[in-house]
Amino acid sequence: MSNIGMMEEKNWSEKIIDLYTEGGSDSEVAASLRVTLKAFYKNMDDNKAFRELIEFGRTLSQCWWESQFRKNIVNKNINATLLTFYMKNKHGWADKVDSTSTTDNTNTNLDDLRATAAREVAKFIKQAQPELTDAQAVFADIGGKSEH
Repeated sequence: MSNIGMMEEKNWSEKIIDLYTEGGSDSEVAASLRVTLKAFYKNMDDNKAFRELIEFGRTLSQCWWESQFRKNIVNKNINATLLTFYMKNKHGWADKVDSTSTTDNTNTNLDDLRATAAREVAKFIKQAQPELTDAQAVFADIGGKSEH
């Protein structure tokens, strides 16, 4: 775990589990490890054991938040709106939505969509320079000649 700062008072993995058990977030865990969120997510990508620990921790965090609902279901003083907002934004809760399409338009011009996507990607790359120099190399031919 070369990019993760070690904590002196406790084993860092125990501290991670403790934070998530109390409903903590990834940013709280990253701060306790004294790393940026970017380094935190890079470690998740690079280290399977760390990724599994964080995924388990996220389960613990979601469990803590859900238990707040369960334990306070009859408490009129609980801020249910805040809890719902948090769960929707952090744990993927959603109101059930039944959607139906009112259009039968299946005549989508894929060439127009490709050209639009190529313009948007090129504009994004231009705005993000020099941070995306690798992406520029990958997308250099977008919108160019097609091999169809």
